[in-house]
Amino acid sequence: MNEQHKYIVYDLTCLISQQVSGTPTGTVRVDLSYADYLLTKHSDQSIFVRQLGAHLVVVDTNDVNDLIQHLKQSWNCEIPGDTTNQVNQNNLEFRIKYHGLWDPDYDTFFSMPFRDRFNYLLNQELTDIFGTEFKWVGSLSIFPKIIYSVVASLGRLPAKLLLRAGQFIGVLLYTHSFKAALKFVTITSKQVLTLDNWIRNNKSSLPDSRYLYFYTAYNRGFPFEALDALDKLVPLDLVIFIHDLIIIYYPEYFLPVSHDTQKSWLKRLLSLQPYIIANSNTTKVFVERFADEYHRRLKPILISHIGVEPLFKQVVQQVSGNIKPYFVVVSTIEPRKNHLLLLTIWREIVLGGLCPIPDLYIVGKRGWENENVIDMLQRCSTIQDHIHEVTDKSDNDLILLLAGSRALLYPSFCEGWGMPVVEALSLGVPVICSDIPELRESGQNMADYLSPLDGIGWKNAICNYCDPDSQMRQDQLERIKHFVPPEWEDHFSLIRREFIDNA
Repeated sequence: MNEQHKYIVYDLTCLISQQVSGTPTGTVRVDLSYADYLLTKHSDQSIFVRQLGAHLVVVDTNDVNDLIQHLKQSWNCEIPGDTTNQVNQNNLEFRIKYHGLWDPDYDTFFSMPFRDRFNYLLNQELTDIFGTEFKWVGSLSIFPKIIYSVVASLGRLPAKLLLRAGQFIGVLLYTHSFKAALKFVTITSKQVLTLDNWIRNNKSSLPDSRYLYFYTAYNRGFPFEALDALDKLVPLDLVIFIHDLIIIYYPEYFLPVSHDTQKSWLKRLLSLQPYIIANSNTTKVFVERFADEYHRRLKPILISHIGVEPLFKQVVQQVSGNIKPYFVVVSTIEPRKNHLLLLTIWREIVLGGLCPIPDLYIVGKRGWENENVIDMLQRCSTIQDHIHEVTDKSDNDLILLLAGSRALLYPSFCEGWGMPVVEALSLGVPVICSDIPELRESGQNMADYLSPLDGIGWKNAICNYCDPDSQMRQDQLERIKHFVPPEWEDHFSLIRREFIDNA
């Protein structure tokens, strides 16, 4: 097939929706890396789109470039001397400039029961969901918060009206400009060009063109209707990156609606027989299991490990001296991450009189279904002097925090890959993690592995690592000198060979 007649359609929907976040999830990092790679290496072939209702809308390449550079600066902290406040300010200024490029995910929100929608809005910081322009809401008393949570949960129209009102007030307070605030909450004046119209406009000049639709976040929403229409218009292949099937096979850790929604999405998606990229052998096994259970035929699944970010591809100098020992756990606070095990161990350590008592830094936001963990964080006075919640850490700050730690702790029950384990080992920082296949794969068998149910084992390992002369820790430091960080260059060489050049 002639390369000039092959187009890569890359769906930016998830990446655009996550630009309000101070720090990216692992899934979003992959999304950003793919967008950056395609823009840099295949710009002449790539068409960037976002979902808008039942359509895919073309996003201007210059806007895509600006979005990618902005997110790389914000999330990787490439701005010299930057701080969290400066990043948030830059984020808002960018979205004011590109005010038509972002909309929240109403579909996922309204797929939840009313009670869950209400609790989500009431208990979450709106700045984390909608952006720093909602900072002013934090000064409200509980009664107005209850009112807006109820009204916004009733339906899409009141939700949209409240969102626009909140944005207007926030931007007005920030810019002191009524005109800027009004522009921010109105529809962009740019002409919207749907992908099917773009194809019709160019079809006569390139009649033999084929199209590859790439999406790395299918479980955040999938444009089935738009792709059905596109498939009738041109030859079309789907290339889908799947991070995990945790919601399907470990539903106890998630809201019931999430399990049902993802299962329906995946059944429908596999019926289209897409090409699938899996981030690990574990993910591949689960996809094959699902296809067998629901009688779906699969094309061969490609396993391609995701690359570690450049800042983490270094061995950092370990901090020494009479510094109080501490450990780090990097993950959203949610049940499957097993924070409760660590908090319980810390309580036992404090009550047991270990000296010095180590600290634990929890790097990650509060997620779903975590009432027991939050209760301990807020009400267990025994551990409060030794537990530190940290959010919106830049990569630079995270590297410094990891460098001074005794180890990264990762007692998760299930994963798709386990990028924090890879990042820590790439830095030369020891890891104590769960003995599960996916972390054996990502950690290359070099970490210290324990069952996520073995509380005594975890406590003993943590206490051992607190010893400045810990042989267990020293043994791992020697092992991880041979750790080979996965490279994005290798990942994309495989993707190009398997799909772009040959599909």
